[in-house]
Amino acid sequence: MGKDHSQRNIGKFVTHHLNEVATQHDTYIKDTPDFLRHVEALNQKHKLPKNAILVTNDVTGLFTNIPHQEGTQAAAEALSERQNPEVSTEVIIRLLELVLNNNLFEFSGETYKQLIGSAMGSSPAPPYSDMFMDRRVDKQISREANLLGQQLFLKRFFDDLFSIFVGSTKKLHELQNQINKINPNIKFTMEHTSIEGNALKKGVNAQKGSLFLSWTHCAQ
Repeated sequence: MGKDHSQRNIGKFVTHHLNEVATQHDTYIKDTPDFLRHVEALNQKHKLPKNAILVTNDVTGLFTNIPHQEGTQAAAEALSERQNPEVSTEVIIRLLELVLNNNLFEFSGETYKQLIGSAMGSSPAPPYSDMFMDRRVDKQISREANLLGQQLFLKRFFDDLFSIFVGSTKKLHELQNQINKINPNIKFTMEHTSIEGNALKKGVNAQKGSLFLSWTHCAQ
């Protein structure tokens, strides 16, 4: 069977238990229909002001840049909130550490050990990164946004974020600088566009780990 086979099985076991709680946070997006339901609820709740700005952020290399200690602490916090767990948090975290600390790869004939982040293609990586972002990043983004302006909306599909910020573009760029200071390993890119109308027509796709946006605006 071999070490690789055993580690894959451990990874699948860990993933199963992480998935139980990884989706239980405010910014979670399951798929395109789920995202569109949130957008429809936003349209019904808010008449967007003229200084609202549509913002997309991308985390550069999220999976491979999560520090092990911070990531496992975030996962442990989330797992500890389970009711009547089948497997203890301590066991799951120990197995997760085993997966994270034994990522070996070859490059130019040399064998290397990955010291930070999870391996690309590792099955625990998506739910593990969701827990880390929720516990260590998402909430701080919202706090910073509401100090500099007003955040009407924030949703995240793995490493892609979509938000609506009310304020000036100058304040938005200040926000971008601040969120890039949240964690030295986690860096964001940003794109934005101002909105002139009062509602959003839906044209968004969430697939293969990315948000694909095609928004148009209409007055009401």
